[in-house]
Order: sequence, then C-alpha cells, then structure tokens
Amino acid sequence: EKHSGGIVDVGAVLAKAFESQGLKAIHVKDSHDPHDAMSYDRSRRTATNLLGKNPAVLFDVHRDAVPREEYATEINGEGVTKVQMVVGRSNPNFEATNEFAKQIKAKVDEVYPGLIKGIFYGKGKYNQDLAPRVMLLEFGTNSNHRESAERSAELFAAATKDIVYSTSGKTGGFNGKIVLWIVVFLGLGVGLYFLFNK
Repeated sequence: EKHSGGIVDVGAVLAKAFESQGLKAIHVKDSHDPHDAMSYDRSRRTATNLLGKNPAVLFDVHRDAVPREEYATEINGEGVTKVQMVVGRSNPNFEATNEFAKQIKAKVDEVYPGLIKGIFYGKGKYNQDLAPRVMLLEFGTNSNHRESAERSAELFAAATKDIVYSTSGKTGGFNGKIVLWIVVFLGLGVGLYFLFNK
C-alpha cells in the first residue's frame, strides 16, 4: 500500500465493479519483483498463461509516477483520477490495439467526459504483442488519493461494459471469457489477475 499507491485496492474495486456488470471475477495474485527492466519478461509468462484461456480482453493496470495534478479531476462533483491508456509502438498488433484504445476512449468520453486522459504511445510492446486486446491503463499516479482512483475504476467499468460484452460475444475462440489483468509494477511489482466469465 505504502509503495503501490493503493493499486492493490484499486484493482479489487475494478474487479468488483466489473462483477456488478455481470462478470464473475476469479482473483489470482502473482509477484513480478523487482521493478526493473526484466519486469515485463517475468509478467509475460503470467500473461501468456492467461491468454491460453482464450480471453476476450486483458487489462494491465498501473499507477503512473508523474505529478498528481496531471491526473486529478472531478466528475459529478467527486474527485477522481483520470485514466490514461498506453499503446506500444513496437507492438506488431499496433493497429488493432490502437483501434481498441480508440473504441474505449470514445465510449468513456460519451459517458464520463474527462475521465480518459488520453492515449499515450510508448516505445515498448507492453505484452501487447501477445494479443490484439491487451490494454495498459494508468489509474492516476502513486500520489493521487487511493479513493479517487477507486472511484475512477468504478466509472471505467460502468462505461466500458458494453465494449467488453461485445468483444466477448465475437466469434473466433473467445468462448465468452473475459480476463481483466491487473499488474502492479510501481514499487512492489505485485500482479493481480482476474478471470471473468459471463
């Protein structure tokens, strides 16, 4: 908690919020310590195992490490953290991942304007080369209030449920399964995994 900006609790709220939208969450914890250049190599094994279950969506959720003011905002009179999506430029699935990010942003902008900070195009792959619907999300920073990030998680789940449902309903091996992957690389590097079934 002290080092993770409350991301473990934020992840639990996000899972519960998706459950309230009709998805059953199976919560798996893994550690990918330490937070270094090999973090993604270690997390990649877990991601590969999860993707073997044919998920429709994999969300990789972090807290950023920039000044808190970049993410602090209000929606419906309550303090929340903005959510930034990250798409890797080195990802061979770039076009599909980017389109998925744009769909999410458009839907959330429609329901909760201002919640999405934007789409950041990073130089890495972020495990997005493993499947076209792996999305890295930054729920505020490690210095934003945990409660603000938790409120953001609830709003994000409510706004994206239609996209998640429509994605899980497509043919092509998804089998109606949805995975929400929550990974903490900030400080402790604890990974939280949620398997969702409709």
